Amino acid sequence: DMVDPETGDIYTVSGFASELGQLASPEVTAPMIVKPDPLNETTAIRSKLQDIANFAVQQAGKCHYRFFCYTDPTIGLSSTAPAEAKWAAGTKPTVCSSLIWMAIKDAGLTMEGALEPADLDGGAQIALNTPDGLYVYDADERLAAGEVLFNRLHTYIMITVGSFGVAMSDAADDISNQVLNTFATDWADEDAKDSEDWRQTVDANAVSPQNLMFYDGPHYGFSEPLIFRDWRVEEVVVHKWKKVSQTGKIKGIVRFKGDPVKGANVQLSVSQFTASQDDGSFEITGAPAGTVLLDVQKVHENMLLTAQVHVEVKARQTVTANVDLQAPSHLFRRIWVEGYMATTDYEFAAAAYPHCVNDIDGIIDLDPGTATHKTKTFECVCDDAVGKLYVTCDLQSDDSVKVSLKLRCYNSDEASGDDYSQAQLPTFVLKPDETWSGWIFSDDDNYAEADFSVTNRTNQS
Repeated sequence: DMVDPETGDIYTVSGFASELGQLASPEVTAPMIVKPDPLNETTAIRSKLQDIANFAVQQAGKCHYRFFCYTDPTIGLSSTAPAEAKWAAGTKPTVCSSLIWMAIKDAGLTMEGALEPADLDGGAQIALNTPDGLYVYDADERLAAGEVLFNRLHTYIMITVGSFGVAMSDAADDISNQVLNTFATDWADEDAKDSEDWRQTVDANAVSPQNLMFYDGPHYGFSEPLIFRDWRVEEVVVHKWKKVSQTGKIKGIVRFKGDPVKGANVQLSVSQFTASQDDGSFEITGAPAGTVLLDVQKVHENMLLTAQVHVEVKARQTVTANVDLQAPSHLFRRIWVEGYMATTDYEFAAAAYPHCVNDIDGIIDLDPGTATHKTKTFECVCDDAVGKLYVTCDLQSDDSVKVSLKLRCYNSDEASGDDYSQAQLPTFVLKPDETWSGWIFSDDDNYAEADFSVTNRTNQS
């Protein structure tokens, strides 16, 4: 939990999650890992990356989040917050991507240099005064982005205030203008709420999280989908290290379904690793004599292929250890729930009933060792009504999943108590790789509905 240094309010800050996140938008940006090319990664490169990570860790408590860094990240190199910034006084301005840029710059690495054709095709542009690792965002696209943000802020505020919307329309303009002026020119004073100066955009040099995929090798220049494995129970053998005085060499070929695999990560320890070559071959020197464990993995078509191989290393000799990667076990099921839900508050004497819509996008992981029964809920709050969808899944022995669905419409601003109407659909069974689609609604004192699909897939992590 994070405690607000000014108010004492507590905010929960979550780490990685297995679900995709959406920020008030129907578009979902899949998480990506940006890293060195596995075929070229060395201990020296990894050591430099560790230095960059250490610098970032050292900035804890020394930085504050500043919207203007999406217009000019370089202010984090030369300025700090003034004394009137209270708890943030003396800290450097950053946003997530500019902090990474600053950390790499501190390490003295070249991030981009000249743009490659693939960068240009991806929309990257630089100007004469563009610092390395930043990219040009021209005035027109900055204005277009500003208009989208202004409209979404304005809509969010109007939905939040509900039936007071007409009276609050000027406040929605004020708040939206103030936020946009903060992004555009670092102007967050009270007068900023009455100004549309943010619409007078100019070209700017900045870096977004997605821009990091443009960065070049040898320290970056490669990206692949992030596959996050949530916690689960598995039986494993516990291994212990022991000191050895003699070493040998391990070589072999990494395969999947009999075909050689290029770029698989073959790891013996934190400092002993390599990547398989075009023909699937790999070689690790200096392996400690005795029984060791090779841990091998490769992301393939958004699926994590893995294998562990025990190898008996002989002193001053070369041993062969071929690796056959395996797809995720069918025992681990991932249930995807996707669609939308809507809630309408039947307000008395209202000129128009408040109506709210939320996207549904969630997963339910099941397996015999961790949990075979789970219920996931989705909510859509609308003024003094809340729609709440319950999706209950039970794993069956043949990898199918029994699914129960119900929808409640609570007649209050919280989904609690017994003042609600309810609808329930008949229980059904989803076979592996099967999808069910349907609609459910509850219409009484207020109204709620959900239109969505449920899919039973193998957990690809």
